[in-house]
Amino acid sequence: MLLICSCGGSNSAAPAQAQFASQANAICAVALRSAARLKTPKSAAELLPFSEQASSIVSKVVRELKGVTPPPDSRLAYNGFLMASAHEARMLGELVQALRAGSTARARSALRALNSNAVNEEAKALGITECARTVRPG
Repeated sequence: MLLICSCGGSNSAAPAQAQFASQANAICAVALRSAARLKTPKSAAELLPFSEQASSIVSKVVRELKGVTPPPDSRLAYNGFLMASAHEARMLGELVQALRAGSTARARSALRALNSNAVNEEAKALGITECARTVRPG
């Protein structure tokens, strides 16, 4: 039994990490392409449809990322990344609700909560570089 348990060693960690990063990066790359196709709002009237589309993209990517299994030594950090990503999705949802309600104060509060690079930094630390990128809409 000891021989079997000791076989994986540190050599198996690199392929597992690479596979994990590849899966997460593929999901984020699709989301980034979708986000890049969005048109930057040029008026207050365009802000709600833009926010709805952005919220949809982020919510979908978070759902898909939950299906990716990190290597054991990255689980804690990945769970933190998923929690931060889910928070961003909730804040985008809050922004959409605030815009629909015409609540400027709530919209500003949601935007302030979104103005953080925490998710990007967590993604970088995990080696999921596509998830660390920020895209500017077209």
